[in-house]
Amino acid sequence: MFGTLLGIYRNHDFIPHDDDIDMMLDIRSLSDNLLNSLKKHGFEFSNIFVASDFKGCQLPMKFKGLTCDIYFSYIDVNSQSHIFLPLAITGHDWLFSSNMNLFRAKDVVVPYETSTMTWKFRNKELEIPCNSVEILKALYGEDFMTPKKNAHADPNIYQTPLYERNFRNIPIEFCKESNFWEQIIKVGRY
Repeated sequence: MFGTLLGIYRNHDFIPHDDDIDMMLDIRSLSDNLLNSLKKHGFEFSNIFVASDFKGCQLPMKFKGLTCDIYFSYIDVNSQSHIFLPLAITGHDWLFSSNMNLFRAKDVVVPYETSTMTWKFRNKELEIPCNSVEILKALYGEDFMTPKKNAHADPNIYQTPLYERNFRNIPIEFCKESNFWEQIIKVGRY
């Protein structure tokens, strides 16, 4: 997803200066088994961004020192995928929001697709969404194949006010102990 998908599709490689890997996961696939498998394969994580309405937002991870983020997708009745990105509080920077442990949400909407296609990435082949072109147009505009610095098309976005929905970075173990985990998984639809 995001710059990682753009690099794979357009460059068959990472975009220069992109410092992380962004992935998307249908929230209905989030499970203990998935987390255990990620840990078994060397991913390190301890926290998850969760909204005040129990929507999951992001699972920040490290893999051999590389930042990898899984963003959760919520499918609406129109087969659109809503992905929530945590943002700093308006008028403040990420450090301020981190210190407060309070984040706004940016609702990014892209077309949902379950089928994949094989695409060349470096000297390997990866599975990417069959509708990658539609996703990239929604994220970066019709000219997504033209490299631009920090380009975003500002897709259909709704920045949720803090009083309506806010996100906090919460330890996964606390989520499991406090029944948050069941709520996150239960809230599978947009």
